[in-house]
Amino acid sequence: MVKRYYCDYCDASYPYSVEARKKHGQGHFHQKLKKLHYEKFKSSKEKLKYELQREKCKSFHSGRQCLYGNSCIYSHLTATDFENLHYQ
Repeated sequence: MVKRYYCDYCDASYPYSVEARKKHGQGHFHQKLKKLHYEKFKSSKEKLKYELQREKCKSFHSGRQCLYGNSCIYSHLTATDFENLHYQ
């Protein structure tokens, strides 16, 4: 029987080997899901500080749809979202 590694972030399993685990851990999909998981536990203060450091997404704030969505490195928060975070 072959040992398998289960990734909680990706809800997937694969045959266990050091190389396979390393390759999986460096994958874009795994890193994105891991980041989303840990963002759930951030406080409002931490989220606000992080968002204030980011530049605004030019596409999103000019009324167009951002092609990158949640993967965008720029901020998609509106003024109302910032106020809500500030009050929380």
